[in-house]
Amino acid sequence: MCGISGIASHSLRPEYTKESVEKMCKILHHRGPDNTTISSYQDAVFGHNRLSLVDLNERSNQPFENDKFALVFNGEIYNYLDLKKELIQSHQQVFVTTSDTEVLFFGLIHWGLKLTLKKLKGMFAFAFYDFLEGKVLLARDRTGMKPLFYSTKNSKLVFSSELKGIWCLDEYRNLNHRFLSLAAFGEYEYSRIITALTNVKQLEPGTFLVYDIPSGKSEIEFYFRMSDYVSEEKFLKRELQKESEVHSEFENIFTKTVHSVMAADAKMGAFVSGGVDSSLCAGIAFQKSPISLFTSNVVGKHSELENSTYLAKVLNAELHQHDFTYDLFLKLWAKTTWYYESPILSHPNAIPFQFVSQLANANSCKAVLTGEGSDELFLGYPRLLTRRLDKIIQFPFTLITSVYKKVPGLPRYLNLDKNNFQEDFSKLLTGYEFSEKEVKNQEVYGFIKDKNNQIDQAMTLNMLERSIHSLLWRNDRMGMMHSIESRFPFLYEDVLEFAVNLPVKYKVGNSSKFHNFKHPFRIDKHIVRKLTQKVLNEKLAYIQKKGFPVSGLMNVQVEKDFFKNGFLETALDLNEKSLTLLKRNCHPYLLAKLASVEIWGSLFLSNQSMEEVEDRIMSHIKMVP
Repeated sequence: MCGISGIASHSLRPEYTKESVEKMCKILHHRGPDNTTISSYQDAVFGHNRLSLVDLNERSNQPFENDKFALVFNGEIYNYLDLKKELIQSHQQVFVTTSDTEVLFFGLIHWGLKLTLKKLKGMFAFAFYDFLEGKVLLARDRTGMKPLFYSTKNSKLVFSSELKGIWCLDEYRNLNHRFLSLAAFGEYEYSRIITALTNVKQLEPGTFLVYDIPSGKSEIEFYFRMSDYVSEEKFLKRELQKESEVHSEFENIFTKTVHSVMAADAKMGAFVSGGVDSSLCAGIAFQKSPISLFTSNVVGKHSELENSTYLAKVLNAELHQHDFTYDLFLKLWAKTTWYYESPILSHPNAIPFQFVSQLANANSCKAVLTGEGSDELFLGYPRLLTRRLDKIIQFPFTLITSVYKKVPGLPRYLNLDKNNFQEDFSKLLTGYEFSEKEVKNQEVYGFIKDKNNQIDQAMTLNMLERSIHSLLWRNDRMGMMHSIESRFPFLYEDVLEFAVNLPVKYKVGNSSKFHNFKHPFRIDKHIVRKLTQKVLNEKLAYIQKKGFPVSGLMNVQVEKDFFKNGFLETALDLNEKSLTLLKRNCHPYLLAKLASVEIWGSLFLSNQSMEEVEDRIMSHIKMVP
């Protein structure tokens, strides 16, 4: 919905601080082009870039304030009308707008931070300033749909919706070398805390930070963890229910969710790929009212246009498409990296994605529904369905290894030991946070006797705390690149609670048909497909997952001269001979990944202009269809 920025300190220099926040707001203009307001207080300056979606009137511009409090807020509170009624009845609160911002503002005043966070349903990141207490409160939603970065360096709180908002201040423009190591292992996009800048962090999902201005001290506390959703009572109830009852419950929850998430006074749309998740969101949305559909046609072997076109035909809707040709990857690589804020490694489809956002913007949409989250909640990734086959697949190797291990010293010479030092080092860089969480996530399902079933159930929690972060990062940056807000029905609180307490037998179905070569005779997201079949039809319900493939890093050929006088040459102390050896011995795919890091570093740390980096790309990199 917006971009928020701010600085708080007991020793502010008012003119300098306001100038800094103006700089932050300027670089985040794309997040909220409808209004920019900067307000100065005794010990803080707050800035807000507004993308108007609910109550388009200027009365809902932010910072939202009175003589005691101030709020800047990014996101949507979907249950704000219910909370508004509660505030009117319990506290006789008078409202002067129809916005969710005002509801959040008075909720924090009357209920306090912890109780308000408990009541909220939606996606949000906000900063709330209590003048009398001298405290600034930062908070982020349970899943991390809305980003928030901060620093408490030198007894000064600085926060922003994007890393660029802090990066633009010279004193924070120092590389966190841990970031480079994480990027090399492909782990950075999954980290929920670490950033590319020293002394700058992400506020974790489900946490709040309290910054005491007089002392310059801060404390962070979890108000929610995904495992908090786990309920033995609800799980066992669904375990014993008839299948029809469970499917009916899901239909009711998800239908109400989609219609709630559609709340807006501005034009809504939907990103559709032709896959089951986005199709279901669009199908249920059309039960309430028609919306615009947008898709990317990745021209060539990766095209999914046929499926998207078929969905539009079923819904009798107009489909807006962008034709993405492979040559556009190189042309937009640098610009997309600037808005993406990290090297494009895991998600090269970010480049065609931003074109779909641009298409939505050109058609006057401000918010879109997406299908993100379904794979995590309902085990939609093929690897999750084949996990139990590992022992069978590896049996020949396991048998041979067990024989060889009887000969002293032989396993070491044959490299049969399974110690994965690369994986261990990767875990070290992230502080083993995910490994620890995986153990705890399994433990919360301790009421399930079978350990394999415990692992199956915990996989949903694991992915909600790991892989989803990378996808939400992509959706937020590539949507906001063109002032488009993504909304995620599958990540609404009621759907999360349902899926976390849903037995795997409803997530994975069996079939006598060869459904997918990656997991034959097993059907992923079974309950989602059943509902899609009811809302739309069988063909759309059983389309196989493709995952938005695109010709990207695997199709890139990089010349050594691309790295000359660049970021990596300095960072890694490379010379002409080093570059020659790099080109000669490095796998082309790894070289392409290094090129992506080079592009990011050149833009953010070497102060090269967009034009300079684009010229280097077009002169020294080629795409092979």
